[in-house]
Amino acid sequence: ARAQQFLLRKRPDGPQNNQRPMISRIYVEPGGLFDGATLAALNLRKRLRISVLGVLREDEWMSPPSPEALIHAGDILVVIGSKADLERCEEEQRGEGAALVS
Repeated sequence: ARAQQFLLRKRPDGPQNNQRPMISRIYVEPGGLFDGATLAALNLRKRLRISVLGVLREDEWMSPPSPEALIHAGDILVVIGSKADLERCEEEQRGEGAALVS
């Protein structure tokens, strides 16, 4: 996944930096773990402490997205979470993290 991250407030770097909220865009890769899953199945808020603010698909913006929204390759998820949680989310999307648990 490719992500662009935006800090909500600028603060000096330090150990607390990994826990403050950031807004990020996650590009859904073809064949990645998120491709073909619903937001409910991904359960990002409970598993990774990531909230999906919206989904951009071609020229369509879905906000707030339905839990039953099906995610497709090429979608861009606009999410918010800590830097550490966002990094775990990206790793999982690429298949480097834990698999989804039903």
